[in-house]
Amino acid sequence: MIGFVRGRVDYLGKDHCLIEAGGIGYRIFMAAGDLAQLHIEQEVKVFTYLAVREDALLLYGFLTRASYNLFMQLISVSGVGPKVALGILSGTKVDQFYLAVQSRI
Repeated sequence: MIGFVRGRVDYLGKDHCLIEAGGIGYRIFMAAGDLAQLHIEQEVKVFTYLAVREDALLLYGFLTRASYNLFMQLISVSGVGPKVALGILSGTKVDQFYLAVQSRI
């Protein structure tokens, strides 16, 4: 597994970025809030989750360990895959999500 990628932001897309590290460009899918914090040429460390599918290897990235940890909790729920979990993270901040869950218990 790739635990994190440290490198330079080379490209910013709608749902992903390219991070150049060691001469390799890693396509990393990220939540909208994390992507909004990035700038071209910025040095960054991104915590990653490697999703292995039958037809693809996909990297999902997070600027904080808290976001990564919430993502891991979300994908452990039956029926929630990486894309859905990333969508949830795009719609809320980590602390707001935990507060919402706690207030409904």
